[in-house]
Amino acid sequence: MAVAWIATGCRRTGTVLPLGAQQSVADRIEAYRRADLEPARLPPPTIDFVAKETTAGAVTATARPLRPEDAPWNRWPTGGHRLFNNRAALLFEVSIRSDEPLVWLPAGTTLELNDEHTVVPAAETTEALLADLLSHAFLEEQWSIPGDLVDRARGAGPFRAAYLPLHAQDGAMEGIMAFPLWAGPGRSLAELHVVAVRLTVKVGMGSEEEADLVWVFD
Repeated sequence: MAVAWIATGCRRTGTVLPLGAQQSVADRIEAYRRADLEPARLPPPTIDFVAKETTAGAVTATARPLRPEDAPWNRWPTGGHRLFNNRAALLFEVSIRSDEPLVWLPAGTTLELNDEHTVVPAAETTEALLADLLSHAFLEEQWSIPGDLVDRARGAGPFRAAYLPLHAQDGAMEGIMAFPLWAGPGRSLAELHVVAVRLTVKVGMGSEEEADLVWVFD
C-alpha cells in the first residue's frame, strides 16, 4: 500500500514524516485542548469561596479557595485558558505567618473532598500540573503542528512564581497551593460534586516543631 508523506518534516530533526502519523498527533493535541484548555463547564464546588483564618500554636494562616479558570495567571488572550482549566485541580491561596522560619511540608498536606475517604495530596511544585501542557507543546513543535501550545508553555512563569514556596526564613510565606484531581490512569475526581472540603497544611518551624493548619470549607 502506498503511504503519503509530508515533505516539511520535523523541525528538530528534519526527518520526513508520514502524513497519517502527523494527523494522528494533531488529533491527539486537539483532544487535549478540548479537555484541558477550553472552559470545563463544571459546576463549582458548593463551598464558600472566602478567606478563612486558622491557628496552630505560634502559626497563623489564612486560606481561600480559587478556581483555576478565575486565576489571573491563567488567562489566554485568544481564548481558552493558558495552562489548564477547572478539571485539573482545586487551588487555594494560602498565607502563613510565624515568629520562626517556616518550612512547608507537602507530604503532610492534603485535601479531603466531602468525607475522610477521598483524600487528594498536594502538588509539591507546579510541574505536576504543567506536565501535560509541556508534553503536548513538545509534540506540536516536533511534528510541525500549527498551534500556540509552545507559547502557552512559555507563559507559565507567573504561575510558577505564584506557587507556595517550600521555605521562608523570615517566617512568612504565601502563594498558590494545588491539589491535582487525577485519581490514577483514566480516573479523575473533576466530576465529583464537592459540597465540603477539609484542608490540612503541615508546616515545620525553626525549632523543629511541626504544626497542622486545618480549614473546613462548606
